[in-house]
Amino acid sequence: MKSLNGLVNDLYAAHKEYVNSYYTTLHILFTACYMRQLRPAIDRMTTLKQDAEGRFAKNVTNSMIHKNGPQFFRLYRETPYESYRIIMAHYTDVMRNYVIRVLRTSYMSVPMDLALEWLDIDEDEQVIVSFNGVFQPSCIEKVDQRIIHFQRRNKKRSTV
Repeated sequence: MKSLNGLVNDLYAAHKEYVNSYYTTLHILFTACYMRQLRPAIDRMTTLKQDAEGRFAKNVTNSMIHKNGPQFFRLYRETPYESYRIIMAHYTDVMRNYVIRVLRTSYMSVPMDLALEWLDIDEDEQVIVSFNGVFQPSCIEKVDQRIIHFQRRNKKRSTV
C-alpha cells in the first residue's frame, strides 16, 4: 500500500491530469475499510471524478458513515472490481456486528429472510452463529418457523 499512498498522495497531488479514479477509489476503500479511518477517506473524495468508480467510493463511504448495512452489503456484492471487494471484506464483520445490534435492540423477533438479507449471509445456521458471536450469553430465545425470537432484556428501572 506504500506505492498506492505514493501514487495518490504525491503524483496525483502534483499532477492532477494523471488522476485515475480506479486507484483513488482503491486508496479510499483501503483507508475506510482496512484502516477504518473515515475522515481521511472522505477528504480524499474531493479529488474523485464523477465516474462509476467515484460514485462507488462515495456510496460505500456514505453507507459506512450512516451505518447502512443493507446498502453496504449490496455494494459489496456488486463491486465493479474484485480488488474493491477484497478490501471491503475487512469491514464486513464490523458492519454485521452493527446490524445485529440494531436488529436486537429494535425488534423482539425477526424473520430469518430479513436477517439473511441484512447480514448478507447465505445459510440459516450462520445467522444464529453471528448473533451468538456478538451477544454473550446468547440473545436468541428460540428459532421457529424461520423466525428468530430474541430474549427479553431486563432493564433496571431507576427508582426515584
